[in-house]
This record gives sequence, C-alpha cells and structure tokens, in this order.
Amino acid sequence: MKYEFYVYTQEGDDVWHWDLKQTDKVIQDINNNKHDNSFSVEVLHWLSENDCDYIQIYPIDNSKDLPKYVQKQVEKIYQAIKEKDRFYNIFRYFIDYYSQDKFDENYEKARTRELEKFGVNLSKKDYESHDGYSNAFVTTDYIEDIHIARKQALELSIQTNNDAYIRREYAYVDEKNNIDWEYDEDYIEHISEELTKEYL
Repeated sequence: MKYEFYVYTQEGDDVWHWDLKQTDKVIQDINNNKHDNSFSVEVLHWLSENDCDYIQIYPIDNSKDLPKYVQKQVEKIYQAIKEKDRFYNIFRYFIDYYSQDKFDENYEKARTRELEKFGVNLSKKDYESHDGYSNAFVTTDYIEDIHIARKQALELSIQTNNDAYIRREYAYVDEKNNIDWEYDEDYIEHISEELTKEYL
C-alpha cells in the first residue's frame, strides 16, 4: 500500500503530491500558504490503481490511525511548524536617517569624478537633485523594541531636520530548520518632526 502527501489549495486552484520522505517540501508549502484558509495537506492512501483514501493531516491532524512510519513523517512536519511558531511575530527594527556627513562625503566623490571625466564642476544643488539626497541616508544598528525605535527615529529626525524611516526584519525558520531573518518589504514607518509626542 502506497502513501504520499497530497497538498491542496483552492486559492491557487492547484493540487500537488510529495513523497512521504519529502517532509521539507510539505513544511515549506505550509509556511508559504499560512494565510490561505483553503490550504490543506492530506495523506493519500492508495488502495488500488484507481482507488484511494484521503486522510487530512493539516490543519487538522487525523493521522492517529495511519501506520507508525507514516505518523512519524507527520510528526516531523508538526515539530517543524511548532519550531517556526516559536519565532512567529518576532521582529527587529532599524532606522534609516539623513546624514549630512554622508551627503558631503558622497558629494565630494561625485564632484571629483565629474571634474576629472567631463571637466564640469558639479554643484551641490545639482548633485542633490540627482539621488544625492536619498543616497545620504544611513542605517542604525538593529533595535529590538519598536517603542525605542520610534523614540530614536523621532530624535534623529529632529536632530537632522529631516524625515526618518523605521523598517524591520522578521524571524523565520528556513527549510533546514535554521533560524534566519527576512527583510519585511511591506513595513515602513515614516517619522518626522511633525509626529505627535506620543512616541517619546
């Protein structure tokens, strides 16, 4: 009797199969489809060439009546999920803020380059209008507490008379169950002097 994993998602309008040994693929699928309510994983039990049973193992685990060696593979999946959930919603923050020293340093390099290549004396105004301003932002070390990050960002905004931006990374467990960090492209907080003092 053959067993295999059967993965289903309505939103993706798709199904696919994994061998019982490919628990890493199933774990990756679960992580990638965590917000799809239609997503499920089943164990496909082939009774014959044209007949099979479906036993759901995620999000509801009905594997208790399956053979022990199949249960062992299901347990591997749930162990990895539990490990990942320990780090779910753990973030670290960093601040992008304007640095006049960085601007001056970049400007001198650009001015020297333009003078040597084209004989043109690049003005600060022209340089600033061509990415000079955005390239003058630098990044702090990581900050674990969002409230501390907001306070520091506002202080930097006031100190530099420019806006500051809070970004973050989130913890995750990779395919080999190692803990790593991923940049959150959808998260940004825009901090300026006009921000209310509730952050201080």
